[in-house]
Amino acid sequence: MIYIFRLGILILQTMQPVIIKIKRNSMNALELYHQTYTYDTSNNLTHLSHQANSNTWQQAIAIHPHNNRG
Repeated sequence: MIYIFRLGILILQTMQPVIIKIKRNSMNALELYHQTYTYDTSNNLTHLSHQANSNTWQQAIAIHPHNNRG
């Protein structure tokens, strides 16, 4: 087991691989999607839009006025 400490968060990781079994008809669950990204003049991501037949959502990202953190 590997312990990683980043930004005040302890992450535990195992060394064992994850095996995912795919059913024969699982390809029918896949669908095409379109994502649109909007950036401000400083190249900060400010808006993300996701569009698919099953789900559509948008996310606005507010940038702090005194630094470039969301």
